[in-house]
Amino acid sequence: MNQVDLSFVSEFYGLKTFDYGGLVATGKCQMQGYLDSMTPDSINLNLESLRIQKESDVIISNRPIEVIYQNDVVEIRSLELKYRQGILGIEGVFSPGKNAALMLNGRNFSVKALGRLFDLPNWNYDGSLSAEARLYGEIGQIRLKASAMIEEFVAGGKKVPEIKARIDGDRSGIDIAEAHVKLNSTSFNLKGRVDFDQLFSPANINLHLFIPEGPITDLAVYLPEVFREASGTVKADLTLAGNPISPEIAGDMHLVAEELAFSNMRKPLTRVDFLISTDNRVINIDRLEANLGRGKLSGSGQVDFRDSMGSITASISGQKLDLSFMNLEINNASAAVAIKGDLYNPVLNGKVFVPRGRFNLTSDLLSKPKPINFIFNTLKYHFDVEVPRNFWLKSAFLNSEMRGKFSISGDLENFNIDGGVSCVQGKLYFKQRQFVIETGEIKFGGVDNSFDPQIYVKSEGQIQSTKVFLTLQGRVSSFTPQIYSTPPMEEGDLLALLTLGRDLNSAMHSDSKELFETEILEGLKNSYISALIGSTISTALNLDELFLSSLFDRTSGKSRAFIRVGKYIGKNIFMAYEGTMEQGQDESYIFEYRLPKGFVVNIEFKEPVKEQRIGVRYDWKFW
Repeated sequence: MNQVDLSFVSEFYGLKTFDYGGLVATGKCQMQGYLDSMTPDSINLNLESLRIQKESDVIISNRPIEVIYQNDVVEIRSLELKYRQGILGIEGVFSPGKNAALMLNGRNFSVKALGRLFDLPNWNYDGSLSAEARLYGEIGQIRLKASAMIEEFVAGGKKVPEIKARIDGDRSGIDIAEAHVKLNSTSFNLKGRVDFDQLFSPANINLHLFIPEGPITDLAVYLPEVFREASGTVKADLTLAGNPISPEIAGDMHLVAEELAFSNMRKPLTRVDFLISTDNRVINIDRLEANLGRGKLSGSGQVDFRDSMGSITASISGQKLDLSFMNLEINNASAAVAIKGDLYNPVLNGKVFVPRGRFNLTSDLLSKPKPINFIFNTLKYHFDVEVPRNFWLKSAFLNSEMRGKFSISGDLENFNIDGGVSCVQGKLYFKQRQFVIETGEIKFGGVDNSFDPQIYVKSEGQIQSTKVFLTLQGRVSSFTPQIYSTPPMEEGDLLALLTLGRDLNSAMHSDSKELFETEILEGLKNSYISALIGSTISTALNLDELFLSSLFDRTSGKSRAFIRVGKYIGKNIFMAYEGTMEQGQDESYIFEYRLPKGFVVNIEFKEPVKEQRIGVRYDWKFW
């Protein structure tokens, strides 16, 4: 044979292992037997070279191959394959359909190429394999005894620097005499047994996991869907037994973290101290402490494996908590959470009190969130949230202080919000004009798996001698704005009055085309300033309210910055400033004092016109 394609051999036996031209050999092959028999009596195969190609991978023989078949026994005297820098060799004998005694030796052989060579399905792994293994016993009861090491192992896009293991097993299961896994910053050891079912899937485990004290930075690397950042140390000595999906856990673990942030948490937990111990199949949560902003979390409980798959009873509470999560920012909050059910099917019930917070309304909130990916089989939760006041809703068109009560409930795939909040004070911004909110209500519910509440806002503004009223009604995703005025005006003239400060005919005749277009473009461009940078600055300056925008000056043809800032002084006094911060321009200083039973005294000073106003209002509590 000289560069003969032997890919037809496997196809002859019904196996599409190699594509055309994928198995090319050079050498000699001698066969003896009778033509009426499909199986020769003897085969003597001597190949000088062998070339195997699977897609872009090319595997070649590293030395001459010698295989002998006689008396129904195949003897592999020399078979050594090479892929790049890796070597894989096989020696021994086997009797087809009866028994085998083979030795396998590998050095720096590609895990990826090995999977392709044997057509393993869904093989998305890579690494460098070095191993010594024995396959022996009756076919159907073949036993494997191996010592292996994989360097730079890659699975799911994550790299593990080193895996070492000594195993001994058959089709019923594998005994792990020793396994050592080295991660980027830490390592762990594993030993025990894994039993297989009829489909060779893990059916039962009895494993001992030991983690020497080391850093936890690998949590964010290998579990980025759960952890955003982690710094600290962990030490564990655990036993996992039973169902591999929901095993019984026993042992001790101590985690101490300087910072620990779950995914989507902008501010991490700090000074985390988590300690568990086991006594008579009961895991005791001896210590659970963590700081969240200026506040502190603490908890206790136990997981009982004596009569179930891990009955859990635990409680977590916190005071003066500061939390940043996605579009939500909470300050000085208190919370209490009770956890029941079992370890893999927990039920959470809690109450949260939010004295101060901020929420940015953005379009991505209206889409259905991705299912939560945790270790639980099921998860149910219900939280009651109370917001007495000083909770600000912000967007490109709204800056409003809210209060109310609502609940959040759901499971791993669904969530629902019920209840509502009402407006304490606030303003709408439309066409670069500000409208004082007279009434504002947001009612949650009616749409599962989406933050899309019903909204009703009625506001009032003054332009020259005209009072303009703006209402928003409907769901956040599709609310309908309505605008009208006193005295009544046509819709086109009213929109021109809002945008340009005069009716449409006056604007088109008195202004040049360039000034007219510039004024409109400035209004569109600046409508999102507050939503983009307001939250960051207000947090840094510890303000309760901050709104930034711009106003267009027709005289100069330029925009002037507009700012409103507000701060609570104690529980009952609110102070605010709004204006352009330019000399000679209108500025307002606002003071509010909250009396018992919902009455509010409002004092407003305007400069430079030296105007003062005093008012009293009553805030109804709708929830």
